Order: sequence, then C-alpha cells, then structure tokens
Amino acid sequence: MPFIFNRICGQNDNIRLILIGQDAIVNGSSTWEKCNSLFSKQSACCVSYLGRMPYEKTMAYASRADICIFPSHAETFGLVLLEAMFLRKAIVCSDINCFQEIIGDSDCVCKCMVGNIDEFAEALQRLISDSSYRCELADRAYLNATTRFNTDDIVAQNIEFYNQVIRDSQKAVP
Repeated sequence: MPFIFNRICGQNDNIRLILIGQDAIVNGSSTWEKCNSLFSKQSACCVSYLGRMPYEKTMAYASRADICIFPSHAETFGLVLLEAMFLRKAIVCSDINCFQEIIGDSDCVCKCMVGNIDEFAEALQRLISDSSYRCELADRAYLNATTRFNTDDIVAQNIEFYNQVIRDSQKAVP
C-alpha cells in the first residue's frame, strides 16, 4: 500500500489514506511499523493508521470514504469487499479468487494484478480524477452486491439445497 499511495499522493491535493485493522507482529516486527517506514515524507503526513476498531466505527469510516482499496494477496471470503459494495463505494482490489467469486463477471470494481503497483496507482488515479466514473463504478458495485447477495434469494437457495439433500437421503434409504 505505501508504494501505491506514494505514487498518487504527489499528484493529488487533499487526499488521505485511512488504514483500519489490527496490526500483526511478524518475525518480531510490527507490520504497521514496517509499512509506515515505506511511506514517503510527503505521503506519510496524509496517512492515518487507526488500528483495530469496533465494527460500527469501522463501518462509519468506510461509509465516509470515496474509494476503498484492497490490494490483498489473500482473503478467506472477502467480506470487506462485499461490505464496500453494499456501501456503494468505488473499489480497487486485487484479482484474487475470493474477490472474483464475489464480483462474478461484472465490471463493478477496478481489478488489478496482485502486487502490480503501477496498475493499482493508475486505477486509483482514474477514480480520483474522474468523479462521474467513480460514481458509476460505485453504483455498479452496489447493484452487483444487492443482486447477487440478496438475502431472500440466498435463503430460498439454501432451503432448496437442504430440501434436495433430504430428498436424496430418503431415496438412499431402502
């Protein structure tokens, strides 16, 4: 994230990066401290690390964001992506499998190759500079989330699945 933000910070006034989430200690070192040391002097003053927060506060910050970025190398399900979609945010994310499963065939987010700093920076810059594209992308993300992850549809699919399991198990019993 620091390398991506360093690229776009110099090109944009009034830009901020807010990082939320628990720090991790890897090989005796804080991930945040390592990350923080990689921000340029110019971009470091525009970065706030808030650490782990209660869900409600995290969602309050996310709801005020213009763009959400997820340059993840791996995620278990990608709930953060889905939450950002339901919040109607413009999103830049890695093209990892779990995100692809959520997005489907839609072009509702800017997908970038994992680790490709240039690609992430270009996608972010486009969203920063083009507010109509940013709003259009956010609307598509919201539509995708509400269509593909509609609670009523998911409940109906689960009921049908379990009914099929019951029917199949009854056929198997002599």
